Amino acid sequence: MTKANTPEEAELAKKKVELDILSQVLSEKELNIEELKLAVGQFQYRYFSEVGRKYVELDELLAQIADLKARKHPQNQELKQEAVTDRNQATNTKDEYEDIDIEPRQTH
Repeated sequence: MTKANTPEEAELAKKKVELDILSQVLSEKELNIEELKLAVGQFQYRYFSEVGRKYVELDELLAQIADLKARKHPQNQELKQEAVTDRNQATNTKDEYEDIDIEPRQTH
């Protein structure tokens, strides 16, 4: 004879099925999150390697321009200060770019 399930046993069986379904959904969502993290990491690496390098170049050019202006007008203290400020900015940008440790993530 087959034993009839009590209402509690039937409810427990139903909840186990729901738990299994939700566990699968959670696993899929976790996989999606890992894929998104990988994509973001790859984007960050590409951004910093391409755009960051351009900012270094831009700040260096601005510093060179300010330096040339200051040398052309050696009595102009404002231009001298601008040259110093722009050189400091170029140095800071280069240091920040070189200190960034963004590596593309690998899948496991």
